[in-house]
Amino acid sequence: MINRLQRIEGQVRGLQKMVQDGRDGGEILTQISAVLSATRRVAGAITSYHMEKYVDDGVVADPEAAAALQALIDAFSRLD
Repeated sequence: MINRLQRIEGQVRGLQKMVQDGRDGGEILTQISAVLSATRRVAGAITSYHMEKYVDDGVVADPEAAAALQALIDAFSRLD
C-alpha cells in the first residue's frame, strides 16, 4: 500500500510541475485521470482488506456471500 501511495504522490508532484510548466490541458487531464484511477485502486484494496478482516469468517467461506462481498468491494473501488 505504501508503494502505491508513494507512486501516487510522485504522480501528483508531476502534475504540479506540468501545471507550473504550462503544459497542454489535455496532457494534464490525462495524468489527473491516472491519479484518480490509482487512488480508486488503493481505496478498493484498503476496503477489501478491512472488509475481509472484519467480516465473519462464515460469510467469507460461503462462495455466494464471498462473491457478493467482492462485488461490493468492486463497487466501492469505482466510487468517484
